[in-house]
Amino acid sequence: MPTSPSLKNLNQYKAPDGGWGWVIVFGSFMVSVIGDGFSYTTGLFYAEFLREYGESETVTSLFDSIMTGTIYCIGPVASGLTTTYGCRKIAILGSILATGGMVASTILDSIYTHCLTLGLITGMGLGFLYLPQVMIVTYWFDKHLSLATGISVCGSGIGIAIFALLSEKLLNVFNSWKSAMLLLASIMFTCVGFSSLFRKVDYMQEKSDLKSALKETFNFKIFKDGVFIYFAIANFLNGSVFYVPIIFLKDHVVKTHIGTDAEAVQLLVYFGLSNAFGRAFFGYVADFQSLNRIVMYGLSIISYGVAIALMASFGTQYIYMIVWVVMFGLSEGAFITLSSVVLVDLFGMDRVTNVFGIINLIAGMASFIGPPLIAKTFDKVTGYTTGFYITSMLTIFSGLMLLMLPLIHKSLDNVWTKKQTDIEENVKK
Repeated sequence: MPTSPSLKNLNQYKAPDGGWGWVIVFGSFMVSVIGDGFSYTTGLFYAEFLREYGESETVTSLFDSIMTGTIYCIGPVASGLTTTYGCRKIAILGSILATGGMVASTILDSIYTHCLTLGLITGMGLGFLYLPQVMIVTYWFDKHLSLATGISVCGSGIGIAIFALLSEKLLNVFNSWKSAMLLLASIMFTCVGFSSLFRKVDYMQEKSDLKSALKETFNFKIFKDGVFIYFAIANFLNGSVFYVPIIFLKDHVVKTHIGTDAEAVQLLVYFGLSNAFGRAFFGYVADFQSLNRIVMYGLSIISYGVAIALMASFGTQYIYMIVWVVMFGLSEGAFITLSSVVLVDLFGMDRVTNVFGIINLIAGMASFIGPPLIAKTFDKVTGYTTGFYITSMLTIFSGLMLLMLPLIHKSLDNVWTKKQTDIEENVKK
């Protein structure tokens, strides 16, 4: 899942920069381990559902695309709710919803009902859980914010590694995806306890008007900004295929005889650990003023697009697949870390809440489309190779668009500024 930007707007107050804040960092880290760990490894259940229900790859992938799309699309609503009711309450609500959807999937036993239970309900829960988990850290830290955020978001990669091994172990021991899902649901429920640690810092004031908070997030006037439209198109292309390699990796490796079930799961572990390192390392590097973070952002997307192409072209041997997966994990980790700071660099802190909400909505809509379409490319001999090529091309093209963004930003920003100046002069007349 992408890292949300800091929403701190009370700069005149001094953040505690420690104390209970480190307890909150621990809680945020654990929520990241569990929430992202589960959402990134549902591809293991995708493989189980293919065998269980005998439906096509396209139909079976629907629950996963709905889940990822919902996590993104619910972001603006989660932002408004969190601003109104506070991080703790909304994170606890998210924990309960995510757990409830997982439990319900074992009762309503159909690939189509999974679209409701795992896709929509669990997706909403993870979306409500994720945003407060990141926001709360920004309220408690200022001087040590990079360190605190780095520790918190590293939980995602570590969670992917843990949940990949744990889910596969549970599936093998119980020989039943339902038993495995129930045990994972019990782990998800512990996020209620970790979310309870999200204590409000003294200067935080929740808004009493939910309507005004949502109106601020869903301000579509941003579409008048040419730079935003360009950025949104690039993110739509990337968002449509962002989760494709993770969803289909295990099924691809096993069905093309690149590796066994256990070796396919091990690839997810390599991805998770390299992803965690990429998030931490590039989060540190991005603080260097001499580096252009927008260019780094574009290069990170191109790099993981290239990694996917290499997986498709030269991934016929397991040892090579490990190399490409590690490259993919590092690049994807860099992209996630840089996402928020690039939004601030491009649009400023005063518009970042609005921009973040709309970009998440666009990425979510794209996520509904990509996985089912890529699933249609499955071939019994070559697996998802064609789909990986399509994913790679869209990703690289998106990255190239973003590499050009500094030039586009300068030219379009000048046009936008001139247009606004003309409007203001006309109003004065």
